[in-house]
Amino acid sequence: MATDPARICFMGQRYAVADSMVQALSLQMPGNQEALYLRCAIRQTRILDYESYTIDGDEFLNLADSALSVLTKTLRYQKGKDSLEALFYIGSILGGKGIILAKKGKWPFAVRCALRSVGYFRQVVALDSTYYAAYYGIGVFNYYLSQNLKWLPFFGDRRAEAIRQIKRSTAAPCPYNFAACNSLCWILIERNELNAADSIVSGILADYPQNTLFLRIKIRVALGLSQWSGAVTAARSLIDLSLQRRPENWADVISGYQALACAYDHLRRDAACREVADKALSLNFPEAYRKIPFVKKHLKYLEEIQKKYGTR
Repeated sequence: MATDPARICFMGQRYAVADSMVQALSLQMPGNQEALYLRCAIRQTRILDYESYTIDGDEFLNLADSALSVLTKTLRYQKGKDSLEALFYIGSILGGKGIILAKKGKWPFAVRCALRSVGYFRQVVALDSTYYAAYYGIGVFNYYLSQNLKWLPFFGDRRAEAIRQIKRSTAAPCPYNFAACNSLCWILIERNELNAADSIVSGILADYPQNTLFLRIKIRVALGLSQWSGAVTAARSLIDLSLQRRPENWADVISGYQALACAYDHLRRDAACREVADKALSLNFPEAYRKIPFVKKHLKYLEEIQKKYGTR
């Protein structure tokens, strides 16, 4: 596959390098469906990684609309299984738009994109039931939307069905299986099925130990299972890796410090707790990150730890 090197960089969270590779492919092969999709997937994943919805969201939405325009025109000339890729890519990009719009608070537009997205995925599995990547989009839609729309008589609670669909999508090829595993882990954490989440994330980190997207999960699972030493190790890795990235991922840095403080608090390591809180709260990072809801929550927790143990 021509985009394999870009996919490797993508999995390694080297988004700029992956994007430049895909752009080069687009210049060589204008209208290449996979390149159009991957450019959007790379940008969307970077936004989700850095929590930069308000900073980079509009740029992604413009790129997505441009790609959708080309793919929709291409789809007009394809029939049956020849249309599978175009249908899947359109569904995926629409799903990405829905996520970004929801994060920006534009819920009516987000729901509209989500409904259109799942319609394309259903067309894919109707043509090929073994196209496992499409079950991910359907499963995520059913899990999260069913919680908000279950009051509708034709909708109901589809979460059990959704989990089965997302589990099925973990059999998809890379990188779709990793996206499915990531979402499945967060759902399992939400449902307090921590050992199941730990099994998945530990397997992935064995192959990709520096992937911060899964280190985040490992930390929350370790804290939930009261594995304080494991949480400390994973949190320190997350902080170090996030500070080495360019640009730095400050959302992950603060998340790592909050986890460290929580673990040290339970271990009754007062001096370490005080040091972590002081260091985290003295960091000078962009104001945009301070507005992220979970970052605000973590900073408040660190302030409470500082009050509890005092400053040095």
